[in-house]
Amino acid sequence: MKVNSKYRFVPSNGKNQLKNNEVIYSKTILPNGLKIISEEIKTASTFALGIFINAGSNRDYKNRDGLAHFVEHASFRKTRKISGRKLNTAFESIGAYTNAFTTKEVTCYYVRAMQEHFKPCVRLLSEIILYPVYLDKDIEKERAIIMEEIKSYEDEPEEVIFDYGDITLFDKHPLSHPIVGNQKSVKQILSIDIQNFHNQFYSPNNIVISYAGPLEHNKLVDIVWQFFYNSPKNENDFTEILDFSNLGKEPTTRIYKKRFNQTHLLLNRAVEGMNSNDRYKISALNFILGEGLSSRLHKKLREDKSLVYTVYSSLQLFKTIGSLSIYAAGEKNKYEEIKSNIENELNNLAENGITKLELKIAKEQLKSNTIMALESLSARIQNLAKSELTLGRNESIKEIIDNIDSITQDELNYLSNIYFHPEKWNKIIFI
Repeated sequence: MKVNSKYRFVPSNGKNQLKNNEVIYSKTILPNGLKIISEEIKTASTFALGIFINAGSNRDYKNRDGLAHFVEHASFRKTRKISGRKLNTAFESIGAYTNAFTTKEVTCYYVRAMQEHFKPCVRLLSEIILYPVYLDKDIEKERAIIMEEIKSYEDEPEEVIFDYGDITLFDKHPLSHPIVGNQKSVKQILSIDIQNFHNQFYSPNNIVISYAGPLEHNKLVDIVWQFFYNSPKNENDFTEILDFSNLGKEPTTRIYKKRFNQTHLLLNRAVEGMNSNDRYKISALNFILGEGLSSRLHKKLREDKSLVYTVYSSLQLFKTIGSLSIYAAGEKNKYEEIKSNIENELNNLAENGITKLELKIAKEQLKSNTIMALESLSARIQNLAKSELTLGRNESIKEIIDNIDSITQDELNYLSNIYFHPEKWNKIIFI
């Protein structure tokens, strides 16, 4: 099968380098719109393959929170040719590991295995993605499993408070939807909802296949095409809802009485997303604020004042927007003191900026985290897919490192003054 005569090959932006191993990036778009991106790693003997559907909980139907996640679960139950138990046996009989996950914006089905078993893995994943069979009895079994999953989340205050934080920040925007849903919404999901969601979004022109391993890209494309050519693209509108007008509202403080042994606090605010040139600068500020052991929040609230066992900040970047959050847990009668100390650290960053040493540490940590993550084939396919789905192109390691190295102290001080004034943050408190 001659690749160049049948598919559209998109020129790459060159080679990614990881130590002394040559890593070659390639991209092809099939006639039905399916995108295949790969990193050929000549020295690898195993591979990672991910099939990414450009739909997560942001695409859940009204009053059906958790639908995308439900579809992910139910798709493993049965296909047109294979039952769920036989699927598991088929993967494990060749030493393969397969699983799936749902995020706010994507659903991913992935497999890790020895390269010699690549073709049967593609065949099995294609069955799960393209030809699931949703029987009512299987839907009810999966519903029971998901309900237990929700209960397990409800026992974890850290999980619960982040869902509350998303609802507070994003309000009526689809990014507010909890990924697993809630007990009420999951009870309302019907077989027809699952089938309609699959028909609407599991289309080749809404899918990216990401591969990392030793296989040459042309051979990869030929194998994928054998199992996906019969799947025609549809004309559904995959345009993302971009209305974030609700984020212009005044930040709010919400206090909830919960039967937890500690006080739990979450502060969050919106920042720019993956499509912003400032994303690495915001990542550096997040590290300085609360991601590392040398971060300001960790040193002040845990090491200096012993107010908390857990405190950190986290950054979640979506395509067009991001969420910067601070989480802390401590004694119930000290939540005002914990909140006050967090606000002091935010205000200090906003007013006085960062130090040269903090900038140096943040840069080195971001670079090492990037390179160490790419030692994992699973991480590589996720990074490939995320770049394709959010930026529409591959972002090489060199480009990432260059962007990090170019960050200046003045730039971070400017962004600190924009983002870190505490009165601009939402506050959610469990007491």
